[in-house]
Amino acid sequence: MIDEFLELLIVIIGERWMPGVSLMTEEDRLRKEIIQLLCIKSYSHSELSRALPDTTGGNSDSVFEDVINTVATFKKPVGADRKGVYVLKESLFEEFNVYFYHYTKEDKSKAEELQRERRKAKKELVCCPPPMLPQLTPAFTSMANILQCNVFLSICTLTMDRALDIRSRSFSESHVQKILHLLGFAIQEELSEHYPFLSFYERAQQFGILDKLDELARCPRLEAHRDFVLWTIKRYKDMQAKQAPAAAAGPSGSQKKTAGEEPPLTSEEQARQEKETRAKLAAERRAKIMAQMKSAQKSFMKSNAEMFANSDLEQDSISTGASSSRGAASSMGSTAMDWEDISDESLEDQGAAALVIKQNPACLGPNRAHYQAQENSFKCILCFENCSINPDGPPLVSSAFVQTSRVILTTPSHYKGKCGMHVSCCGHVMHYKCWQEYYSNEESKEQRRLHRNRLALSQGHNVEFHCPYCRALSNTVLPVSEPLVGLIPGGLPGVPPAVSSESYLPLDCFVEIMRTLAGELSAPAGDNTMWQYPSVLRRSNVIGDLAQFERSVQLIAKPQLHATCMEVMTSFNKALQNAMISQQPNAVTEGGVGGEAENPYLVFDTCSYTLESLEIYMYTMRKPLKVEMPMRHQTCTTNLVRACALYSSWAPQRPELASKLLDTIFNQKGTSVLEWDCFRMLVQLSFGVLNLMVRENEHTFLPSGSMFDFYMMQTMFLANVTKAVICFDVEKQLDSRRAKEEAGMAPTELSQLAYVEQLPSKIQENMVAFYRRYNVPSRMRQLVQQKESEEKHDQSQSQSQNQEQTVVIPCELQHLALMLEYVQCQMRAFLRCACLFYRCLTDVEFPDTFPTEQPDRFDLMCQYLGLDADMGVYFDMETVYATVMHNFASHPHILRQAEQCSLRYGDPVEVLPCLRPLPELKPLFEDYSDLINSVSDIFCPNNEREEMKTPTMCLICGKVLCGQSYCCQPELGKMSVGACTHHAHSCGAEVGIFLRIRDCQVVYLGRGKGCYVQPPYLDEYGETDQGLRRGNPLRLSQYAYRRIFMQWLGHKLHEEIARLNDNANVAVRQWHHM
Repeated sequence: MIDEFLELLIVIIGERWMPGVSLMTEEDRLRKEIIQLLCIKSYSHSELSRALPDTTGGNSDSVFEDVINTVATFKKPVGADRKGVYVLKESLFEEFNVYFYHYTKEDKSKAEELQRERRKAKKELVCCPPPMLPQLTPAFTSMANILQCNVFLSICTLTMDRALDIRSRSFSESHVQKILHLLGFAIQEELSEHYPFLSFYERAQQFGILDKLDELARCPRLEAHRDFVLWTIKRYKDMQAKQAPAAAAGPSGSQKKTAGEEPPLTSEEQARQEKETRAKLAAERRAKIMAQMKSAQKSFMKSNAEMFANSDLEQDSISTGASSSRGAASSMGSTAMDWEDISDESLEDQGAAALVIKQNPACLGPNRAHYQAQENSFKCILCFENCSINPDGPPLVSSAFVQTSRVILTTPSHYKGKCGMHVSCCGHVMHYKCWQEYYSNEESKEQRRLHRNRLALSQGHNVEFHCPYCRALSNTVLPVSEPLVGLIPGGLPGVPPAVSSESYLPLDCFVEIMRTLAGELSAPAGDNTMWQYPSVLRRSNVIGDLAQFERSVQLIAKPQLHATCMEVMTSFNKALQNAMISQQPNAVTEGGVGGEAENPYLVFDTCSYTLESLEIYMYTMRKPLKVEMPMRHQTCTTNLVRACALYSSWAPQRPELASKLLDTIFNQKGTSVLEWDCFRMLVQLSFGVLNLMVRENEHTFLPSGSMFDFYMMQTMFLANVTKAVICFDVEKQLDSRRAKEEAGMAPTELSQLAYVEQLPSKIQENMVAFYRRYNVPSRMRQLVQQKESEEKHDQSQSQSQNQEQTVVIPCELQHLALMLEYVQCQMRAFLRCACLFYRCLTDVEFPDTFPTEQPDRFDLMCQYLGLDADMGVYFDMETVYATVMHNFASHPHILRQAEQCSLRYGDPVEVLPCLRPLPELKPLFEDYSDLINSVSDIFCPNNEREEMKTPTMCLICGKVLCGQSYCCQPELGKMSVGACTHHAHSCGAEVGIFLRIRDCQVVYLGRGKGCYVQPPYLDEYGETDQGLRRGNPLRLSQYAYRRIFMQWLGHKLHEEIARLNDNANVAVRQWHHM
């Protein structure tokens, strides 16, 4: 009862911030409420307005804005997921009242803790003193008499006596704290001089309040409130000095009594004193231990004097020899010293050069670095058993998520509605059998769920589950395998490969073998012995023995894998087919998806698409290759590439697809190099061709960095270089360079000009001839100029021989230097993808010379891949490089491209650029009102007389749809779905990002599910207004919009939807009707 009574006194005396009770206005009352709230924590604008109690004064928003600006400063948000908050001004913390009437117990503890931490950081008394009170109105002036009545003072003295009495059973620290709070009110009321009748000081002298406070300050039971007692004593003495200056100057009774005692210490001073005492004791202990060790050393030296005497003699002889050698060296003059200095510098230079050579290993080619063994031990996350990767042991898997994607397919005219397959993986390892048990339990649990809470899945869908460890969304498993080089006898740790170039077949032999193999595969079906490498070598007229070929391809015995390893990869392939069929239910994709049991090329394309997506994601994040990737990216790419390599050794052979691929690349049949995705074709070529040349169940070609792997990479590198040279537009590049120079963003000199000038004249002529013959933009301008000149000659009726003169394409050294710069820039994406691919395939780490903060360099990536960074080599007609490039460039489609584009007849080839455009979301208006006005005149496509009720914009393509309305419900398969669901199926491959314009809500749509996320439009306080309830003006936040973009670019939308829907409180919605 005492606690309630004392708190009632505090409320009666202290809670006077109300117009009519004290001399204050409604704004002052609101100001007090805001100060007390901001003492708990920093509030956002909407949280603060909701936390304020309802008032009867009818405060408007303008009054609230004026008051909040006087007491707090607004701190703007620093990230996309943060809100702007109000922070109380430092000077207003003194008005904090810990016993504020509207505080809950939780609010009080939070505010008190924050106040103590703040005062401790400022090295003030760690307590929560009462604030100054406003002056009462005349009607309530008599309320101040409570602070000087006998009952109040008797309660105070009784509570302090109980605190000082050790045997008291009625003692409580909260009683003392509240009494000190009331005494603080009384002292500050008398110091304010608002009430002439108040004489608290005289009454307190009669009751001996100061003496009892001094005793409380030295009481060990009140350690937690010592600073509060000291603050009360200090304020009491300030009152004493003001009320009785003569008495304060002379020694009072309590001062006489404690003249020989020291004043009590604050809690911080006491903690500092204890720390100094502990440090002093520790120093004394260390000194004592050191003295003991020193005495032990002296006693040991005395007992072993002979041994120390012998060591002194040896030391003297060594020092004498050293001095004599120094004298001899000085007598030789300064020549020897100079020679030694030069020798040291030369050795340092040699060491640096050797270090650079060691730090630039190549993962491919004759100088390839050998494999370094790494530890492959894991712990199963389900049974917690230690396990390691063994080819013949039980398989290990990691949960993965397979999804269809069109994120990086930024040239829709080239892909014509197709989509890619993307794989993500969390990297946590488990036994395959353990996973099967876990998966069966999750599947049965999913079937037991209520139908209203789950989507009725067809047989083609993959059942989704969560990783048992990190709860990442998954729908299949990815096998975890050991490094591929460890499966090859010559690639064991510590065994370097052969370096002699005569041990391998050269590049031109590889090209002839591939051409012959393409012809054999395209021949009428017969005995597959025609495809085997002995027969192919004979037909290709390649000079070399079988052993040389086998070394070039690293022919090995087929690795004996565990029986369930093939089952794991087959299930992964089935998951890919299910995902593709669910996205294209009525289509049979290239390679027989939906019509065949297994399609290895679908797995290979998934690998290439995943690596290309990762490269674009890293480039957008401005991360070079050397930067350490997250575990989910690193383990996903490594396990996926290794799984594809092992899968290619026993997967069902598809000779018709391999024949089409080889004919396209080596025999100039099918599409031209302008339409190639060179990295995708590189992955297909690496995994899907060579194993057709061996007998089944005997040997295999395991892609792990052989010379043929190197030649395949060289071939596709040359194809990409050829495409870049053909598409190079010198006029466009010169205009772009001039604009950058005017803006001060580009150097005035070409970086490759000095290199081109020092090239041999023969190579320069070859580069000029190749450019003039195959470059499409320059040939287009040549044809246009020639046609204009012919028209002029026809008008002037000139002679026929003058009409046949051709316009020479200008090509100077500056143009060649600009072309080489353009080619190196265009090769960036291909080289970064190839480095990621061969890093996983060969397990050769990136060298230390790779940058970690700057963009990746062309020359370093070429060195890592074993390529020649000297671009002039590829235009030397004496090498096979120039021959291969001429074969690529002489495709009939390329030769006709200039005529079709300039003269505008026929259908020109759709060029797939080397650097495809980066994916981007649709640009939005800066002001949200402009966005609303832009859709105000859009009508429903099925009812032109009625405007859209819920206009919804696709943020991927910008199309405005009629969202969540039954007027627009097309059919998808055999089910009627909403317009947004149908559009997401065709635009984003079953996933979409939509902005509900009139509600200011962003919706993620997935496979029959969705969620609402924070929209990118924020008000001036950094807060969203979903539903447009508050009506504040909204502006586009680039940080919030980029967060949505990065989730889409990183293929994280499905996982975000699952994470937000895991909450049991989420309302069930029919998302497929949206």
